Amino acid sequence: MGFIGYYGDDLSGRAGCSNNNWGVVHVTRRDIPDGKIFRKLLQTSKAEGQTIFEDGYTTFGKGDGERTLNYKYTGKGYILAEKVAAGTEIRVRLQINAKEVAGCRESGCKLTFYDSFDYTNKFLPSKGVVIRNGDRTYTDGVKVAWTEVPAVQGDDDKEPDTWHFNSTPDDEMPVDWSDGMPTEADVEEADDMSVKASYEITPEQAASDDPWEAVFYVRMQENKTVNAYAVML
Repeated sequence: MGFIGYYGDDLSGRAGCSNNNWGVVHVTRRDIPDGKIFRKLLQTSKAEGQTIFEDGYTTFGKGDGERTLNYKYTGKGYILAEKVAAGTEIRVRLQINAKEVAGCRESGCKLTFYDSFDYTNKFLPSKGVVIRNGDRTYTDGVKVAWTEVPAVQGDDDKEPDTWHFNSTPDDEMPVDWSDGMPTEADVEEADDMSVKASYEITPEQAASDDPWEAVFYVRMQENKTVNAYAVML
């Protein structure tokens, strides 16, 4: 790709941008890089001939298809995505390339998926959290926990996890996780919320060419861009 400006504009020579017509950088990388989390997908329903404010776009099962939102990270973990209407259901898919996790194919491993939301997005406990691999869906053995803060996993990979105010990033505090799914009342009372899902897989399962996914849903609270703090380890 070329040089991309803050607002996503192509500022490279191939775009004919003045004063930049000599500098073009091309970067080639693997579609599925090594590591733990490597992809996050945000999806909504869609319907031919409808606007984003109508049921075909806001509610799964009422459209004639689905769309994957385009988004980018804007710094500090924030995501800027396509606009969706208030009340829109968004499917979140966090993916792990398990066969690239060191030791997982030899002895199995525990996969843990994290995500956090601010006041613009509300987690939908009624739709649950499932683990998927290819065309298989797993619910038994999935351990879910939640907290009312934007939690992140510590660098030492040990519990408890930590969180901090944006204004005091160096003042980390332990996270008090609640096991199980939050209730609708829990979700309504929380301004921020983090959810994590864990699942143990065998060495044979870790060898799968398909990514392992944690799948859940949120609802957009305001008519604005998706702006969710996403922490994925």
